[in-house]
Amino acid sequence: MKIQKNIIIVLAILVTGACNQQNEPKDSPGDSSAEPGRIMLSTTQVANAGITYGQISKHILSQDVHAQGQLVVPHNGEADIVSFCDGVISTVIVQIGSYVKQGQHMAIVISPEFIRKQTDYLAAKSQLDLWDKEHSRQETLNQENVSSEKQYQKARASYLEARTEYDAIKMEVRMLGLDIDDLEKGEITDKMILKSPLSGYVDEIFVNVGKYIKPGETLFKVIDRSKLFVELMIFEKDIMSIKPGQRVEFSLANLDNVRYEAQISAISSKVSTEAKVVRAIADFKNTSNDLLPGMFVSAKIHTKEDYLDALPEDAIIFDGQASYFIYYTLPSLLDEDEVAFQKVEVDRGFVEDGFAQVTLLDSIPANAQVVIQGAYYLRAAELQGKE
Repeated sequence: MKIQKNIIIVLAILVTGACNQQNEPKDSPGDSSAEPGRIMLSTTQVANAGITYGQISKHILSQDVHAQGQLVVPHNGEADIVSFCDGVISTVIVQIGSYVKQGQHMAIVISPEFIRKQTDYLAAKSQLDLWDKEHSRQETLNQENVSSEKQYQKARASYLEARTEYDAIKMEVRMLGLDIDDLEKGEITDKMILKSPLSGYVDEIFVNVGKYIKPGETLFKVIDRSKLFVELMIFEKDIMSIKPGQRVEFSLANLDNVRYEAQISAISSKVSTEAKVVRAIADFKNTSNDLLPGMFVSAKIHTKEDYLDALPEDAIIFDGQASYFIYYTLPSLLDEDEVAFQKVEVDRGFVEDGFAQVTLLDSIPANAQVVIQGAYYLRAAELQGKE
């Protein structure tokens, strides 16, 4: 009975296998039994899958180091506006957020000291003119042996002293923003104009009308946003990879879909003992009003850049275990009713901006058309053919 039962089971398996062979369609799409790694698709399937072709080509790729940081104003990109004389604010011309050009008026100050500086200049100018004439007269008399050498040297010393005092006061007057030509015409004013030393935006105002100010007191702060730089915190383990001149791509927390380009210009020479990071500075030209000092940035620094063989990321398929591969066909097959695709294993390297470095582990024809879009459809067809 046992022998009869086994015979019946074997016959049943053979009959089932024969039926399956009869029902299996020939050359079905996705059938990879004819040749390992080969997938057959009709031209209609190729069109519906949106498959497009390309070739392995050179792209600039790099190993990226990720870092966080913020936008910072350099020391020569911000200015404090101060007065060199005491006085009272009579007019505030600008507001917070106003854009000012270099030399533009910020405020008007009424200052008695400012008046004294002008009169001191005019007095020094008159004294210089007087001693200049006396010096010239004594020089002529000395040459004609009419006056003594002692009188000439005394006149010369007084002239040089008057010249020194005049030059000093003249520099002070210029620092106060006065026009020397107007002043020498006798046009004295009690109104001192405070001007911006650079072009930028008014960030802070510390005065109001009627406020008494002292020399050296900060009255306004102006920031030139075009000179912003990126201050990045680099982890100690990554610092050996960072060099001046490397490209930096960064984005802001509130503008994540916008990318900005910068370049490493300086690296700190010490490690922060608390956070174990090193500061790096990246320069860029800010042409956007959306970027403000203090904004948080997320950046990647492109290191070890080189032109490498690459393909779009979507062209490279991962088998789910440890291997990567691509699909390709030949130009002569593209006009057939069915297109044969072959896959080849590759090594994948650096990935950047949608491209990945590839190294072929087996040769392919020089004119091979690599599938750069629709590779996942081919993968699905291949897996279906193995079921």
